[in-house]
Amino acid sequence: MGLLYKRVYRLRRRYATSAINDSQDAVKPVHFEKLRKPMIIDYRNIITLEPGKRSGKPCIRGLRITVYDILEYFASGMTEQEILEDFDYLTQDDIRACFAYAADREKHSMIISS
Repeated sequence: MGLLYKRVYRLRRRYATSAINDSQDAVKPVHFEKLRKPMIIDYRNIITLEPGKRSGKPCIRGLRITVYDILEYFASGMTEQEILEDFDYLTQDDIRACFAYAADREKHSMIISS
């Protein structure tokens, strides 16, 4: 079970068991039905590394747009919808694959002190 689901499960149990019915300051239970299961993207099918293309940077489906380009667009304030409108050949899964790739790279990076 993923970490997010463990937290949601604990929160559901906490709010379900700690409801104070006879007080005006009762904590209202949080409805978690709107939370969706996060889509796990296998970015290895989408993100490609080719030495002759964009200096070997990770690209989306062999195109000349890199993961870093997409992340920079988000960092500059663009929304997912704006990116998809500007690059009609990209899909929502391509953008999610960029985030999955970046998260995986971050998870495996470490700081070595001198």
